[in-house]
Formats: sequence, C-alpha cells, structure tokens
Amino acid sequence: MENVSRQEWNGYYTVIMKNVIALTLTLAALTHASFGNLTIPRSVFKMADLEAAKTKATENEKPLIFVYTDPGST
Repeated sequence: MENVSRQEWNGYYTVIMKNVIALTLTLAALTHASFGNLTIPRSVFKMADLEAAKTKATENEKPLIFVYTDPGST
C-alpha cells in the first residue's frame, strides 16, 4: 500500500464523512416518511360493534380502518 500524505488523507476523510452524513440523513428521512401522519386511536371496535364504529367515525370526520387479527393468538 502506498504512503498517503496527511493532506491527501484529510481529503479522502472529508469525502467519506460527507457520504456517511448524506446516507444517514437519507435513511432518517425515509424512516420518518414511512411513518407518515398515521395515528392509531386507542379505541378499538370488534366487528359486532361495526355500526357504532361507523357512527363515531362519521361524527368525528375520521376514516374507519379495518385491521384483521386473530384474538385467540398471541
């Protein structure tokens, strides 16, 4: 391996660090964007209470979200 002067090394280091910072910021932005503005409400309705859920969602002008789960599983 050839000897690299301190000035050349500082140049390489600067380029590497700029790339690392750019990659870190990009990943942070993508992670943040993937969450979006989705907030999951604390209230949960079962299918037997569908009409009550529709009424509450309509009154509050909120979307109704369906999530299928198996209550018998862990």
